[in-house]
Amino acid sequence: MSALHPKKNALQRILSGIGANAYGQVVAVGIQLLSVPIFLLYWDSDTYGKWLLLSAVPAYLSLMDLGIIAVASNKIVICLTKGESNQANIIFQSAIYMTAALTTAAIAISALTVFIPNYTFLQSIDHKFALFTLIMIASINLISGLFDAAFRAANKYAQGVYLLNSTRVVETICGLILLSIHQSFLSVALGQLIARAICTTAIYFYIKQILPELRWGISERKSEEVRKLILPGLAFLSFPIGNAISIQGLTILVGAYLGPSSAAIFGTYRTLSRVLVQLVTTVSRAAWPEISRLFALRDIDGIKRITNKGTYICAILSVLLAIPIYTFSSEIVEFWTHGKIPPADEFFLLLLFASAITSFWQLPMVVLAATNNHEKISLIFLLSTLVCISISAKITPLLGLEGTAISLILIEVCMLIMSHLLVNRFYRNQSND
Repeated sequence: MSALHPKKNALQRILSGIGANAYGQVVAVGIQLLSVPIFLLYWDSDTYGKWLLLSAVPAYLSLMDLGIIAVASNKIVICLTKGESNQANIIFQSAIYMTAALTTAAIAISALTVFIPNYTFLQSIDHKFALFTLIMIASINLISGLFDAAFRAANKYAQGVYLLNSTRVVETICGLILLSIHQSFLSVALGQLIARAICTTAIYFYIKQILPELRWGISERKSEEVRKLILPGLAFLSFPIGNAISIQGLTILVGAYLGPSSAAIFGTYRTLSRVLVQLVTTVSRAAWPEISRLFALRDIDGIKRITNKGTYICAILSVLLAIPIYTFSSEIVEFWTHGKIPPADEFFLLLLFASAITSFWQLPMVVLAATNNHEKISLIFLLSTLVCISISAKITPLLGLEGTAISLILIEVCMLIMSHLLVNRFYRNQSND
């Protein structure tokens, strides 16, 4: 088994992971480019808008795992690297138990919420069943998060990313095929559900074949292990919550103080600037399972090498990418928005600067997250975003959009300082043990 040889081809696995994550980005963009014109071919803009509202609701179910899968994934990789397969299965089955319980609760609550109240936009039975079907898809997707843990443990992280993203492609195509036949919300949702269920089942049997060390079930779960997963899991939630506050909260704030047109400018240029963040995330996610593995081997020098080289590469790539993006930003935005969003060069330069700073702290943060030492940095991230909103509320009315960008820079500087302080403390503690 590849899991028994963690040092073998580590660089190759990281590079494969980067390629897989890049494929995931292409899939996300491609689905948008493909689906929007096809939806509008069969529906008018009002109908499509209602579909977007329905499909946005299940996205919040991604928070229902309480971060448990991320914590369990790290622990499973660490245990299997050490040869502790029994403990790995206790953790794995405890995570299955918690995920199944939370998913069942989510489905039950969703059923009551969707079918009993008479919401204005859910008066149609088609809308009700479509939303519930979409919630079922999100629930299956939540459970399939356990697949990621298995692929990481099998030293096949990249393969897992390819398969899970390819499932999204198949799901989208099947939904669009049924849209062309029936044009109802439920038909699209059913097409996606059928595809998701078939692909998930196939991946499940494939994982059982490549990693027989992991036993699927709940008979080996332990209440003590379940409790150990909850607190660090909740800490993981600080990252998506902080991102939601930073992105959606600032958009609302800009709209309230500067008007809808400024909110549109903010959202457009913020999205463009975050291309740099996506680049850094592509690298850091690929390094994540290798850092967990090296931690199990107590190879702190190896973790330092990955972190330092990865940070160096990310910083160079961020600068090299930022230059052409800034140079051609006006042309890009004009083409992208059909000339409806005006140039905002100074504001965009500040946003690019904020995004570039991310490349200097993302991998140190991943070191803490991949070793389940993330509780402090996650809390700092959440608090810094809340402080950012407060500061932005004071300076945005005075400085305009530039004031909002400055508050984002403050978040990045705070994370830069604190992530390096905490990761250096982590290195010292490991050296002293």
